[in-house]
This record gives sequence, C-alpha cells and structure tokens, in this order.
Amino acid sequence: MKRLTTYSILTSSDDKEEQHMKEVEAIFSKIYGLVNYLCVYDISYIDKYHSKIIKPKSEYNELHNFEEILEKTDFKNGIDIFLDDEDTLVFIVYGQGYKYQDEYSLVTTKVTVSTIGKFEAFAEFIKI
Repeated sequence: MKRLTTYSILTSSDDKEEQHMKEVEAIFSKIYGLVNYLCVYDISYIDKYHSKIIKPKSEYNELHNFEEILEKTDFKNGIDIFLDDEDTLVFIVYGQGYKYQDEYSLVTTKVTVSTIGKFEAFAEFIKI
C-alpha cells in the first residue's frame, strides 16, 4: 500500500502531527473534488481482539459521505490514508486503547472505499 501522508499519526511528534493533519485535510478536500460516485465501503476491525469478535461488513454509500462512515468508527487516535495496489482508497482508523492477553493495543478499523463500476480517479492521489 502507498501511504498518502508523509507520516503515520501513530509515530508523529507534535510538529509532524500538525503536518499529518494538514495532509489529511488536503486529501479530504481532494476527495470532495471528485465526482460523488456510489461506493462500497468495506469495514473491518484489524486489531487482535476486535477482529475475532466483530465480523467485517460492507455498506453502500456515496463517495462524499466518507466522513460519515469514518465517524461510525472509533477514531480517537486519528487516521492514516493509503492507496492499495489496486488504487483503492484505504483508511486505517485508530481508536481507544485496550489491554488484551497482557498486550496493549488500539481499536483499529480498516475502511476500504471502492467505487462501483469503472472509475479510476483514486489513482490521482498518487500525485499528492
């Protein structure tokens, strides 16, 4: 996967966090500049505990409603944004911390955004 921000929100110092947030805002603006296609949002937990107890789900919604979809997740500790190998938009959302089997972890959700039909605009993010 290709990271669309310079740094992960998890490894950012205060100055890098500010840069990360500006980059996220720029990516969000770019998404809103795209055609509002119907999309499939695949939502799955990828952290150790929640991935075992909560099944992945998919829902249909318009592209410009991506923030509404992200707000349904636990994003207390921020997000990272990627393009996968098929130029699909991927949000990794970091939520609150928890302890499971003597290990500390964060609720981590993967939200993959795929357009329905032929649409290659996400490839434009490579230019960011």
